[in-house]
Amino acid sequence: MIAALRAAGGTLADVARVRVALAAVEFAEEVERRKQQLVLGALGLAFAYTAVLVATLFIAALLWDTHRLVTLAALALGHLACAAGTLALLRHRARVAPRPFDATRREIALDLELWSQPR
Repeated sequence: MIAALRAAGGTLADVARVRVALAAVEFAEEVERRKQQLVLGALGLAFAYTAVLVATLFIAALLWDTHRLVTLAALALGHLACAAGTLALLRHRARVAPRPFDATRREIALDLELWSQPR
């Protein structure tokens, strides 16, 4: 009887060890993915800001003598549309991204289901 309990305890410890290792791997992957997103987002934002600023100044200077207010209003609306599109894409990507630790949650749920079944 005691040997059977020890074997069950050892099996339970092995299962827990594997699940903790899986969670650690998923956590490391999630941290790395977030770092990459942050760096790419910052670089993209810096380049986009520079390009938009230069383009805006060029267009404003080009049309300053003829249609000053219309040009500035059109540029402002264009920038607003770009911002709305970017935020919509960000929101979409956040919604379709996989849940963090999804594999770990599935495995733990399966373990609990197996352990709760009558023998």
